[in-house]
Amino acid sequence: MSTEQTLEQNKRFIRNHFEEFVNRKNSAVAYQNFATDFVDHDEPDGESVGPEPAKRMMENVYIKGSNAIL
Repeated sequence: MSTEQTLEQNKRFIRNHFEEFVNRKNSAVAYQNFATDFVDHDEPDGESVGPEPAKRMMENVYIKGSNAIL
C-alpha cells in the first residue's frame, strides 16, 4: 500500500482537518490526523510530541474563544 497522496488528496485532507479541528471544535480528530511522533515546535510550553498536546492546546483555545467578548 502506497502512502503517497495526490495534490487533490492532500488538499482534501487539509480542508477536512481544518473543518473538524478548528471550525467544528473536534479536538479528538488530533488522534486521527497527527502521528504519534508528530513534533509541535510552537506549543506554549515548548516543543511537544504526539497528538495529545495539540488536542489539549485546541481545547484551551476553544474554551478561551467561548469566553471572548464580542
